[in-house]
This record gives sequence, structure tokens and C-alpha cells, in this order.
Amino acid sequence: MAINVHGVSELTLQVRDLDEAEKWFAEKLDMPVSNRQPDQGMVWVKAGEWTRIGLWLPGEREFGDRPGVHVHFALRVNSDELLGIKERLEGKGLDVEGPVEWPGKEHSIYIRDPNGHLIEFFDYTPEKDTPQYAEQAAQFGDS
Repeated sequence: MAINVHGVSELTLQVRDLDEAEKWFAEKLDMPVSNRQPDQGMVWVKAGEWTRIGLWLPGEREFGDRPGVHVHFALRVNSDELLGIKERLEGKGLDVEGPVEWPGKEHSIYIRDPNGHLIEFFDYTPEKDTPQYAEQAAQFGDS
């Protein structure tokens, strides 16, 4: 029986300052806080209907969990909204790179948060996951 993954439930990012990170994700990316646990060094924000992003101070948590210093993660957005998202982010004073067009005609824009994490807004479509697409993407270093 195959493992039927429905998406990403959560992702944790290591941050230097909880208040600064919470404010940035809420104000710049319009991600509401879903849970605040400052005594444990963490805040959770909502990224879509089912995904939450943990903003964690360095240190170990229960079950040996530790935040990671992630280099990159992507948020899936609709194609027809990507340029509007870019304008909105720029209007909030953020430097936005892109849009970049990928093989298969998907597009991405990129920003960095105050902790240096690279955040991609990507109009990814699962039907592009084919061997031919992977071969084309590898030519761009996106394998």
C-alpha cells in the first residue's frame, strides 16, 4: 500500500527573535498566528488551509525536535495571482526577485525573511511531475 501524502502539515524555521518573526509573517505575508507558546520559544502561523509554519527559537523541544535553519521553502499559489502577490510584497517594502519562468511554464518569485530564509511563491502544478519535466528542470538546476 502506498503512503498517501496530502501535503505539508508543518514546517519549522529557526528565528532569532519571536516577536520580530511573528510580526513579519503576519504583516508581510498576511499569515495569522494560530498558536503562541512563548514560554516554549515558539509561535505558529497559518500558511493556507492545512499548513502551519513554526517560528522557533534555537533549542531542543519535546521528542527531540529542533528547529532547522532552512535554506528554502516554497508556498504554492495560483498562477493568475502571482504578479499581484509580487506587487503586494513590493508594496510592503520587500525586495522581490522574479518572476522566474521554469520549464513547463511554471513561475516563481522569491523573498527573504529577516532571518535569511528564502521563501518562494510558486505556481506549481502536479501534472508537471513527469520524467520529461524532471529532465528539463535538471538543466536549470531544479531537480
